[in-house]
Amino acid sequence: MIFKQRLAVIGWWLLIILLTIFTPISSTFASIILLIIALMLLPTIFLQQRLDLLRKEAFISIWFVAFLILGLSFAVTAEQPYDIIYIFNFLPFIFAIPVYFIARNLANPKTISIILFLCLGGAFISVAVGVFDIYVRGFARSEGYYSGALVIARIGLLFGFLATSGFFIIEGAKRYIFLLGPIFGLMAIILGGARASFLIFPILALLFLLFLIFDKKQKHRFLIAASIIMASIGVALFMFFLAGDNRIITTFNSVMATFLGGEVDASTQVRLEFYAAGWELFKQSPWLGYGWADIPEMAFTILNEDDYETYSLDFFDFHNDFLNFAVAAGIIGVGVLCAFLFAPIISALKSPKDSLFVIRLYAISIIILVYALSGLTDISLGFDRYTAIFTMTIAIILGAFREKPIST
Repeated sequence: MIFKQRLAVIGWWLLIILLTIFTPISSTFASIILLIIALMLLPTIFLQQRLDLLRKEAFISIWFVAFLILGLSFAVTAEQPYDIIYIFNFLPFIFAIPVYFIARNLANPKTISIILFLCLGGAFISVAVGVFDIYVRGFARSEGYYSGALVIARIGLLFGFLATSGFFIIEGAKRYIFLLGPIFGLMAIILGGARASFLIFPILALLFLLFLIFDKKQKHRFLIAASIIMASIGVALFMFFLAGDNRIITTFNSVMATFLGGEVDASTQVRLEFYAAGWELFKQSPWLGYGWADIPEMAFTILNEDDYETYSLDFFDFHNDFLNFAVAAGIIGVGVLCAFLFAPIISALKSPKDSLFVIRLYAISIIILVYALSGLTDISLGFDRYTAIFTMTIAIILGAFREKPIST
């Protein structure tokens, strides 16, 4: 029994290292290995005989029920038995359960400190991948290996801001190193030319500044806030100069043109056409949708397949989580999406009001904001790598960010 527990702990730490350090390099391979490790950890739930604890945890109960409802919806709309297999895209919501449980057993200041340094490391790796891809491999922006610019940028943004939790937890001068997190995140965004992530950055920065300003334990908090703002502006200007003609520069022009009805670039135009098609399909079948398997087929009943070279009947999404879930499962799907996103907030709010309560809420808010806002312009939940990162990170934060472990 002890040997199996030690193996589970080793697997858990390996999962965290893969999640933070290797995901920016190759998110596809890293997410596959993450899920394999999480699957192997599932028996630990029964070995530890802590099912009662898991049932009491709000986000686990809600995720489990939402997963079953979504699977039932896919079964009802399935035109052939194979269509149901798309529920496997959402298995990370189940596989996160043992990750959370082991995190609860390992919760202590040292564990939290290591996790935060790994988050900071992940943000730095996101930058390193971008620099290597542009200046060594000769790419226009970050690509990684079977990863992609948008994925790397979002990973840098996510882990960069999660690392700032260390500023509030770690004592002494070394806590200031965690303020590099947002800087690394911004650099990763610019190197990846990720316009949506660039728009999310100031929202997360505002969240951090609000927590900082209202944290009365922080001395010189207003000076620190001003320094961070100036440093971010300086880094952004430097990166723009270094990167040259970067997509980020067109971000605000695209936003203004979209809302004012002006001429938009090709990427934005494609998204607007996808949104219109998705909304029309949702209106045609608002209750149960068409099933995840039939999203491509139904999309091209409205769109002309020949106009979109990178999309086909084998691969398509609406670049919007709301529309993906709405077309796949109707109003039920939208409800499931909301359950996936907001269940962790409920758990954070219901968690013990200990010294880490605010930090848990802060970290979970970062994850939810990144995914909810990214899901407005790109697929997030339902895409293997994004879903794995989301569920595992949530489980680790809610489980490990505690004053003490559960009794064993």
